[in-house]
Amino acid sequence: MKHITIRVAWHDNKWNGKICKNPSENVYCVDNYSLLSSRIQRRRNIEIEEKFKGKSISEVKNNSAYIPPCYWCINILGEEKHTIEDTHPFGDTSNKFSVIPPLNEILKPFSVFTWNFKLSFTTTGVYKYPPDLEDRVKKYIKNIEPTKSVVFLYANYSNPVTGDERKYLVLGAGLVREEIEFPKKYDIPEELYEDINRKMPVFPKIAWQFQVPLDPELTFILPYHEYLQFIERKNGTKREDKEKWLEDITVKVDDPTIIPHFKYVSMHIPHDKTIYLLYKLKKSISKLKEHGVISIEQIESYEKKVDKLLEIAWRERGQYPGFENLIAIKLENEFTNDKIEEITRKLKMFIVKKFGSIDEFLNDNKNIFTLKCEDPEIETAINIIKSQFEVFTFLARFDFSKQQFKNIIDFIGKKGFNNFKANPYSILEEYFYDIKDDDWDIDNNDYGISVYHLDIALIPDTKYANWRALYTAKSLERIRALITLILRNAAQTDGHTYLSRDEIIEKIKDYPLYYIQQDFEIDQLLLSEYESDPRFKEQFKVISIDGQVIYQLKSLEKIERIIEEFIEKVKRVEYDVDQHIVDTLVRKDIEKFKYRLRDDNAREYFKRERTELYQKIFSNKLVVISGKAGSGKTSAIINLIDVFKRQRKTPIFIFTPTGKASLVIRKRLKEVELDNDPDITTSTIHRFIYRELFERTRQLSRERMKEIFKLADLVDKIFDGHYEFINDFNKLARRWQFNPKVVIIDEASMVDEVLLCLLFSLINPSTLQHLIIIGDDKQLPPIGIGRPFIDLIYYLKNQGLESKYCHLSTNLRFPLTDNRCAKIEKLAELFRSDKEPLLEDIHEITKSADDTLEISYFRDANDLKNKLKQIIFEIDGQEQKNDTESLWELFTHIFEPNGKFNYNNLEKIQIITPKRVGKFGSTVVNREIVLEGQSRIPAGTKIICEENQYWEPERNKRILALANGSIGYITKGGYVKFVDIDELFNIFRTRRAIRNIIDRLKKIKLELLNQKEATDIPYTPAYAITVHKSQGSDFDYVVFILSERSSFITRELLYTGFTRAKTKMYVLVHKDLKDELYELFRTAYINSQIELIHTLLFGHKQSPFKPYLVRLKNGDKIAVRSKIEYIIAKTLDSFGIEFVYEPEDFAENHIKPDFKIFLENGEFYWEHLGLLNNDWYKNRWFKKYKIYEDIGITDFLITTSEGEEPKDVESQIRKIIEDLKGDNLRVTDGSYSKHHYVL
Repeated sequence: MKHITIRVAWHDNKWNGKICKNPSENVYCVDNYSLLSSRIQRRRNIEIEEKFKGKSISEVKNNSAYIPPCYWCINILGEEKHTIEDTHPFGDTSNKFSVIPPLNEILKPFSVFTWNFKLSFTTTGVYKYPPDLEDRVKKYIKNIEPTKSVVFLYANYSNPVTGDERKYLVLGAGLVREEIEFPKKYDIPEELYEDINRKMPVFPKIAWQFQVPLDPELTFILPYHEYLQFIERKNGTKREDKEKWLEDITVKVDDPTIIPHFKYVSMHIPHDKTIYLLYKLKKSISKLKEHGVISIEQIESYEKKVDKLLEIAWRERGQYPGFENLIAIKLENEFTNDKIEEITRKLKMFIVKKFGSIDEFLNDNKNIFTLKCEDPEIETAINIIKSQFEVFTFLARFDFSKQQFKNIIDFIGKKGFNNFKANPYSILEEYFYDIKDDDWDIDNNDYGISVYHLDIALIPDTKYANWRALYTAKSLERIRALITLILRNAAQTDGHTYLSRDEIIEKIKDYPLYYIQQDFEIDQLLLSEYESDPRFKEQFKVISIDGQVIYQLKSLEKIERIIEEFIEKVKRVEYDVDQHIVDTLVRKDIEKFKYRLRDDNAREYFKRERTELYQKIFSNKLVVISGKAGSGKTSAIINLIDVFKRQRKTPIFIFTPTGKASLVIRKRLKEVELDNDPDITTSTIHRFIYRELFERTRQLSRERMKEIFKLADLVDKIFDGHYEFINDFNKLARRWQFNPKVVIIDEASMVDEVLLCLLFSLINPSTLQHLIIIGDDKQLPPIGIGRPFIDLIYYLKNQGLESKYCHLSTNLRFPLTDNRCAKIEKLAELFRSDKEPLLEDIHEITKSADDTLEISYFRDANDLKNKLKQIIFEIDGQEQKNDTESLWELFTHIFEPNGKFNYNNLEKIQIITPKRVGKFGSTVVNREIVLEGQSRIPAGTKIICEENQYWEPERNKRILALANGSIGYITKGGYVKFVDIDELFNIFRTRRAIRNIIDRLKKIKLELLNQKEATDIPYTPAYAITVHKSQGSDFDYVVFILSERSSFITRELLYTGFTRAKTKMYVLVHKDLKDELYELFRTAYINSQIELIHTLLFGHKQSPFKPYLVRLKNGDKIAVRSKIEYIIAKTLDSFGIEFVYEPEDFAENHIKPDFKIFLENGEFYWEHLGLLNNDWYKNRWFKKYKIYEDIGITDFLITTSEGEEPKDVESQIRKIIEDLKGDNLRVTDGSYSKHHYVL
C-alpha cells in the first residue's frame, strides 16, 4: 500500500469546479512548469473563459460546448459532478489523430485526474512505449487504497508562491475516497492504429489518466489564495511583514530525498515521507493562528483534518513498514522476482491470518520460533526471518525501498550489525550509494536517506503510535546527524558555510518532526556539553569566535581551505614591470575611449587608474579587479590576452560562470583575431570541468581513463550536494592538473565556493604566472555557496595586500555631459555606495529624465502595455501609426527586422523584473502583457533556457549544451535558435559524432517544442526576465519594472538591475509606489543579500565590507570600511578617547557619521570624505552636510579628505585629535565643512 502525490495547475478559484475568477490573469496554468502545460496552452480558449469566469464546468459546456483543459484538477473541492469529453492528447497536434473519438468521462465531485508519466517511459528494448504499460498501471493503481492512501496535492514551479525559488509547492492533502478505476481506452480506428504502430510500436490505447476520488471530510487546501489577497490589501501592515507570514505557512518540497516523488505529475510516496510531509502541513497550520488572516473556525477545520490524516498514516505505517521490501531482498537468492512477489503476498496473508498483523507477528518473539507452514515457499521465508530475527525485526522498522535495504545490508556487512544498531544515525554520514531513479516502482529506487527516515522509525509520535521509542532524541549521535543536515541545508538554501549555535537551536526547533523537540528539548546547555566530546565533532568543527560558538561542516571547511591554499601559493609572487608595456596599453585605452573622456580631469583620472591597473597586473602573480559595469574591465582583459600571447605566456585560460559572458569574450577576441588561437581557451567553468578532462582521454590506457570517469562522477556528486567527496576530487585532480601560464576569471562575483574550489583543484599553481580575478563586488552574490569574490577582496585589504587589488571607477559607458553625471550612473551609485541613499538623491534623480534614465509610472496592465509600446517606438524609431500592432509584433520587428534574424538584435531591448511571479512579475509580463494571453508560444518569440542542460553526445562524455539563462529565439520560420548551440557546433566541428547531434539540435522546430515530449529544453518566453537571469548580460535598452515593495528586493538586486543598460534605462514604477519610492529604495539598500551570507573563507568577518579590524586596548574589536578609518580609530584609542563607529544618532534622518567622539569638552562627529574626486560623491556630501546644518551640529563636525599623495597620515590625525582636545579646531568656512582637514 502506498500514498500518492498529484500535480495540479494553479487555479485562482481554489479548484472548486468553476472557471477561474480572472482567467486572463492566471498565467501560471499555461506556464511551462504547470500541469500538462503544452496541452493547456494549445486548448485554452481565453475568450470563452473570460465570458464564463466563475461559472461551473457544466454550465460552460452546456452553453459553449467548451471544456476547460484544466479539467483534470479543477474539481478537487468541487461539489458537483460533470460530464466531460476527453480529446486524445495528440488529437490537436496532428490531423491523423483528430479522427479518434473523445472519451466520455464523469468528473466526480471532489476528485482529480492524474497520471504517473514515469509509467509511460521504457528504459530497455527498442520501444518508445513500454509493452507492459497496462500491467504497470494496474500495479500502480492497486497500491492506492481507499480510506488508507493519503494524497498530496501540489503545484510545480508555475505558481505565485514558490515560483521564484523554483520549488514544488504542497497545496494541501486529502484521502482517497473509493476504488480507482482503470483508465478507459480510446477507440482508435484499426487502419490508423496499424499505421501508428509501424512507427511507434506498442502505441498505447489506454488514456494516460485515471481519476482519484477524494474524501471531502479530510481534503483541504492551505489558504495561499487568502494570504496572496491579504498581501495586496492595504491595511496598515507592511508588505514585507505580510510576505514573511506567507513564507511562514508555505510548505515547500525541499528535501532532496522527497523531491523525486513530485517529478512525474503523480508518484507513489511511502509511509515515512508521507508522515514527514503531514507534519510540515501541521506546522504550517499552527502558524495560521499567529496571523489572523483566516478565521479560527477554518484553522480548526484544518487541524482536525491533518490530525486525522496523521492518525491514518501512522496506523497504515505500523511498527514494521519495511517488512515486505526486506523479505523480498532476503528471498532474492532463493527465487525469481515474479515468484518473490507471489511468496511475499502469500506470506503476508498467512501472518495476518495467524497473528492479526505484521506488527503482532514480529513482536511475538516466543511463538515465532515454533511457527510452521505447510507451504514450502512460505516456510522458507519464515526460516529466513527466524535465522536473522534480531537483524530482521530491527531493520523492518525502517521504511526503506528494496534498493535501500540492499545498500543497508551491504553497509552492515562492512560495519557490523551491533555497531549499526548502537548508532543507526551513522548511516547518514556514510551512505555513499548512488541515487537510483530509473524505475516507475519506487521500491526499486533509492533517493537517499535523511534524518526523518530514522527518527520516525526510532522515535514515534506516541499521540498516534502505540509502540515505544528505541532511541533517545537527545542522543549525541542523533543531534550530530540533525546538525549535519541543518548545516548542509543552510549551505544549499542560503549559501552559508557556517551557522552559530543560536541559529542551530532555532533550526532544530523548526525541524518538521517537532513533536520530538517538544518531548525532548534541545538547548544551549546540552549542545555546550556535547561540544567537548570529540565524537560529536566528527562531521563538523565547533569553534568560538568573537563571543559566539559557530558550527561548520568539515567538508565545507575543506572547500574553503582548498581555495585559501591556492591563493596562498600565488599571492606573494611579484615581478619587475616593463613600464613601456604599461604606458603603451594606457595610451591605447585613452585613444579607444577618448570620446567618452570629455575633459582633461577625466582623462587624467582615467590615465592614473589604468596605469595602476596594468602595473598591478604585470607586477603580481595574483590580482583581483573590481569595477562597475562600463568601467572597461572587458577591454582590459582583451588587452592583457594580446600582450600575454605576444610574450608567449601561454596557454591562456579565460573562465566565466555563464555562457553569455564567454560569448562576450569570444566576440571581443574575434575583433583582434585571437578567437581561434589554439593557445587561448575561453570556456564556462562548468563546461571546462566536464569537457576538458575528456578531451585528454584519447590514447590513454583504460586505467587512466577510469580516473577521468571517476573525476566526472565525483563532480556530479559534489554538484548534487555531497560535499564530503571534495577531498577525493581534490586528491585525484592533482594527477590531472592543467598547466596554463595565465588564468583569467571574469564575472567572478557570480562564482560560488564549490565552483571555484573545483576549478582551482584542476589548475597547477606552480606553473601559473598570472591569476586575474575580475568582477563587480556590488552585484548579486552567486546562486550557490558563499561569496568568494567578496571574501577575497576582504582578505587582501585585511592582510595589507592592497597592491594585489584594483578598483575601477571610471564610467566609460555613460560619460559626463556638461560636466554632469548621467542619471543612470547616479541611480546605480546609490546602491554601490557605503552610505544609505538620501531623500534628496532620490528626488533629484526621479524628478526629470535625461538621455540615460527615464522614470515613469503606470496604473495597470493596459497602461503598462501602452508605455512599453511607446518605449519601443522611441527605441526602434517607429512612428506611432503602428500603434495598431500588438506589443509582440513590435518586438518581432526589432528581433527579426525584414524577416532576417541576428543574435545581436536580442540584446537591443530587455525587460527585467525583480521576481518571476507576482502581478507584474516576468511570467505575467511575458504571458499577459506581451503575448496578450496567447496560450501557445508563437513563432517570433524571444525565449530563455531556465535550467542547465547537459547532453551526452558520446558515451560517458557530458557537456553543458545550454546554460541556465541562455537567451534564444523562435524565428518566424519556426526554428529555435540558441547561440550556445551554434558555439558548440563550432567547438566540436572536427568531431563528427558530436557535430551531427548538435546539428540536429540546431534544427529543432517550434512544433516539437510545443509538444513538450519531443525535447526536454525548459524554455519560456523572455521578453521579460528576472534580474537574477540578467546578471552577466547587458543590453542596449533596459526596461526595469518595479511594481511592489518586497523583501525580495535587495540592494544588490537593484544595483544589478540598474547596471544592465548600455544606452538607456527605463524604470516603470506602479503608481501606488510613487510616494513610496524613497522608502522602497532605502529599505532595499538596508536589505543586503551579501551581508546576510555567513562564510569562514579567509576567516570570520563582522561584515564583508568592513575588512579593517581595529583591536582596542580594552580587548574589543571594531571592523571599519577603509584604511583611513582604521588609522582614525587606532589613534583615538591610543589617546584613550571613547568613540562609537557609525553611530545611530541620526537614524531618523537616514544618515550615519563615521565616528562619534566623547571628550570632556563635548561630543563631536567625524566624517572622512574618501571619494571627493568623484563628482557624484562630492555633490552627495554637500546634500548630507545640509542635513547636518538642519540638525544643528556643524560646529561639532570634523571632516577629513586625502590629498593627491597623502603622507604620514597618522601624525596628521594625531594633530586633529589634539586640536579637538584643546578646543582648537581649524575653521574652514567655504570648504567641505566648518572644520575640514586635508591629509
